[in-house]
Amino acid sequence: MWVDGPAAMAAREGAILYLDEVVEARKDVAVVIHPLADYRRMLPLEA
Repeated sequence: MWVDGPAAMAAREGAILYLDEVVEARKDVAVVIHPLADYRRMLPLEA
């Protein structure tokens, strides 16, 4: 069963998501977070 975490909840609700020390994130995490910060403003999630 899927349970949204803070990033998914913020994306669904249009809320602000504060990411502290994002430069320290693993490369695979940064790749997923990047579309939130650019013109796409979306969080790609695999079903």
